[in-house]
Amino acid sequence: NGALPPLTSFDWNALNHHRIGTASVDTTCTIWNLEKQRIETQLIAHDKAVLDIAFSQEFLFASVGADGSVRLFDLRNLEHSTIIYESTAPSPLLRLAWNGINKNHIATIAMNAPGVIIVDIRRPSVALAALSSNDSYVNHVAWAPHSRSHLLGGTSDGMALFWDVNDTQGLQDDATATGTSSRTAPVLAHGCSREVYQALWPTSQPDCMALGFARQVEVTQI
Repeated sequence: NGALPPLTSFDWNALNHHRIGTASVDTTCTIWNLEKQRIETQLIAHDKAVLDIAFSQEFLFASVGADGSVRLFDLRNLEHSTIIYESTAPSPLLRLAWNGINKNHIATIAMNAPGVIIVDIRRPSVALAALSSNDSYVNHVAWAPHSRSHLLGGTSDGMALFWDVNDTQGLQDDATATGTSSRTAPVLAHGCSREVYQALWPTSQPDCMALGFARQVEVTQI
C-alpha cells in the first residue's frame, strides 16, 4: 500500500511460517499473519526509525534503530520491552543478526563505526565485545548455521571477514579487570574487488558463503 511509511527490513519467523515482522521508518514494528492476511500487532518500537528486525524464537524478536538501541520484545507480553544495548553518541544501529544456535548472542553494526558489536541478552546495557575489522565499515553480518561462535561480515572496502566469538572470552575477562573495552580480530579474511553489501552463510552448505555486490552475487567455498 503506497500510503504506508517505507519499510526498512523484515524477517520471517522460522518456527511459525505464517508470521513475519517488518520494521518501518515511522518507529514501528508490525507483526503480520500471512495465513489470515492481517496484522497481528503493531507497536512503537523505537524513538526514531526502526532499521532492522530479527526473530529468535516463535515469540521473541529484537530490533535496532536510529536511536542507537537494541530492543527485545516478547509477543506474549508487549506491555514491556527491554533495552539490551545503547550505542554511544548515540550512533544509529543499522543491522542485527541473532545467533541461531546460541540464542543469547546478537551481533549489531553501528553507523560510521568500524567493526561489529556483540551483545549478550542476559547482560543488558553492556556489550560483550567489539569485533575489530581493521577500520573497515561492516555492511552486513551473518552467524554460522553450524557453529555457535563464528560470524561472517561483509565490508565497505571489499572484504569478507570471519570472527570466532569464543576468542572474546579472554579479552572480556581482561577488560573487566582493566576497565578497557575488548576487541577481537578476524580469524580469516577474504578479499573482494568490490564493496560487499550482504553476506550470507547458507544452512544447506555451511562450507560456502554468499556475497552480494552492487550487480552480482558470488558464492565461494570457505
